[in-house]
Amino acid sequence: MTDRDTPAQAAAAATLRTALAPRGERLTLERCYRARLPCVWVLWTSPAGLESWWGPRGFSTHVEHLDLRSGGEWRYVLAASTPAAVRLMRRTGLPRTLRVCATYTEVLRPRRLRYTQRVDFIPGVRPYESAVLLELHATADEVLMAVTFDAVRAAPWAGRARHGWDSQLGRLARRLAPRAAQNACETPTK
Repeated sequence: MTDRDTPAQAAAAATLRTALAPRGERLTLERCYRARLPCVWVLWTSPAGLESWWGPRGFSTHVEHLDLRSGGEWRYVLAASTPAAVRLMRRTGLPRTLRVCATYTEVLRPRRLRYTQRVDFIPGVRPYESAVLLELHATADEVLMAVTFDAVRAAPWAGRARHGWDSQLGRLARRLAPRAAQNACETPTK
């Protein structure tokens, strides 16, 4: 990624690797952002930070509660906010809004988050727990980020979930773009 890249080029260059884990049960998405570690951490760990980018394109997020500690909960509402997203939800048999509750199982500031969330919204699939691990590594002028998550257990939904993660990490890249990132660190953590 260089200073001459357009936002689209920078987002494309942010993808380092997408790989299936050996068992095929977990996915890891890695990105590289030209940002400072505290900025990326704040965007992952504060209500205002998460609301500024969390969720696939066409969706908005409202954080209802965030208790950033091992055993603490993060509750949010994900809502389809564009006509295309509303049509997608209708087509897949999902409501326009989803209530999600995650429980933090590890918080190592400012480098690592681990949480689980209940997947109980997929039609025809029994609810189950899904784990997510975020790891952040700072270099001189970039943050390397790896997000590892349990693959969705239903075939057509696995691709949708992967696309959703790609989309929301793209939103994070745009949020961390040079002009947008100027205010990213001003978001207070709770």
